[in-house]
Amino acid sequence: GSAEIYRELILKNKNTPMEIKDLYRQWSKKSKKRKFKSENLGEEIVALYYEFKNIKYERNIMVKSSRKEENVDNKHHEPDGLEDNLFYVEVKMRAYQSSGTANEKIPSVAFKYADLPNKIKLYLLADDEHKYNTYWSKLVRGDIESSNKYNSEFENKYVELHKDVIEKIIYGSEIAEEFEKFLK
Repeated sequence: GSAEIYRELILKNKNTPMEIKDLYRQWSKKSKKRKFKSENLGEEIVALYYEFKNIKYERNIMVKSSRKEENVDNKHHEPDGLEDNLFYVEVKMRAYQSSGTANEKIPSVAFKYADLPNKIKLYLLADDEHKYNTYWSKLVRGDIESSNKYNSEFENKYVELHKDVIEKIIYGSEIAEEFEKFLK
């Protein structure tokens, strides 16, 4: 499967940004459904990360929603995984050089999963780390302070609300560093 392909390729390549892009392009060529199929690759990378870290990780989970919505029965969520029975995992990987507006959903992840019993860990890979939502993710991670001279109080409250749901945001470059340690 794709995990084995990725594993073979990662062992042949160092995790420099250009090589990551080349690796992604090679994987994309193997996908016949569409040119930029990234969702499964991102999930495979995160699953491999948990394997390297020797942390229990379950995939393909379904969690019943606690929200009641009109005309919706049996609402549930399907996060990408569950880390050590403690945190739900959501992986976002925007393909390099792809178009569209999928990145606009990322700041809404906290609201989407606010009705789950556990917090989530959000993984941002590829362009979702480097190109889109960079201010938002750095703000929520605590890497920067609000630079909004008109509404910094709003942004600070916004961050606190997100931290009620998001345990941590992890970047793909941080995963790459762990892979490098493992491969040395």
